[in-house]
Amino acid sequence: MNFDHWSVWKRAFIVNALGAIGVALGLASSGVKLSLTYSVPIAVFSLAFLNLMFLILRPRIVATRAEGKPNAPALSMLADVVRERPLIALLVVLQLIAVSRSTTASITFFQLADFRSLLDPSNLSFWMTVYSAAMMVVAGIWLASAIGIWCRRSWAWWLAMVLNGLAASITAVLQLVDLHAYVIDIGAIAAFVLLMLPAVRAGNRHIGPKPQRA
Repeated sequence: MNFDHWSVWKRAFIVNALGAIGVALGLASSGVKLSLTYSVPIAVFSLAFLNLMFLILRPRIVATRAEGKPNAPALSMLADVVRERPLIALLVVLQLIAVSRSTTASITFFQLADFRSLLDPSNLSFWMTVYSAAMMVVAGIWLASAIGIWCRRSWAWWLAMVLNGLAASITAVLQLVDLHAYVIDIGAIAAFVLLMLPAVRAGNRHIGPKPQRA
């Protein structure tokens, strides 16, 4: 069966499943054991790059061939994808950074859990597992907002506004409480500002007042 004839969701599943296995094997077989601070972002952005190449760039290459046009260099076409929607691309990157942070926190909590005490709510390991699951859900929500923004979904714009607004406001309050610590989320603030720009709002459907019919 031709990969290019599969549905988008089927292609996405195959690309991410095989990509996740490949990234996991690569990190596990590496001579240098990276900490979660580095390995998780590498995994997240490696999968994002695979999705960009196979789900966005490849269909363009296939369409160009079908029209009988000469193929442009892949890097040139990749640059065109970013140039078409630079602010959206930057916003998606910021959302993926939040995915990396949430996933890192989830795995960290999971490593602190003791499976022999998972059914005992009075034990710290029980709550470490709960926190791990909660942070993984949060990571999934951040990821949904990133995908939705790229796919021009209005709900993703609102979801990103809520997520980044909460992250920016909470870390700003914590920063004011302890001026000696650096906890403010610059990425969330930058994403919130980007979301307010008319060019970003116009990049998603059904955001803002609908035009009046004559």
